[in-house]
Amino acid sequence: MQNQGSINELVETIQKKADGKNHFVVALAGFGGAGKSTVANKLAKALGEAVVIPLDEFITNRLAGRSTDWDGFDLVRLEEQVLKPIQEGNETIKYGIYDWSQNKIIDTKNLQIPKYIIIEGCGLIREQLNKYFNLSVWIDLPLEVASERGNIRDREEYKIDNDQFWKEKWTPNDKDYFEKYQPAKNADFLLRV
Repeated sequence: MQNQGSINELVETIQKKADGKNHFVVALAGFGGAGKSTVANKLAKALGEAVVIPLDEFITNRLAGRSTDWDGFDLVRLEEQVLKPIQEGNETIKYGIYDWSQNKIIDTKNLQIPKYIIIEGCGLIREQLNKYFNLSVWIDLPLEVASERGNIRDREEYKIDNDQFWKEKWTPNDKDYFEKYQPAKNADFLLRV
């Protein structure tokens, strides 16, 4: 049975499920603009011994392509550099850091793995990756609301006009991914925002 509730209820759920585990991996997914980064940072702060790994570190080609399953993220690299090493019990991981302006990996991050690892991004909840997650969370926000929020954020906070990307690529990618993978139904926890 799928749990659902607020961020406080999510924190309680994670703490209960993580009891007795050395590491606990949370997949936090939602549409672009749903507030994944904000929620991930709040969650990390509430949990304490936690790190957030943004899926944006695994972008390829500025997410410029139109796809039905967010193939603009290098999920193989995510698996090889982050998910498999954690699953194998490694205490440290090393992964490439993507830079949007240069459109390439520009650095490497070495990370001591804490108890809680929160991986946040679009398109995370899928059969290929589920085996690595102790808990998957879908942020329950309508696509139209999330896309508008993301577009406004890009213009106002980042001073970038991504209107064409939102309209022609990212919102359709989100819609197709949602229909194909049904993350709201398949997540372990539905986060109400």
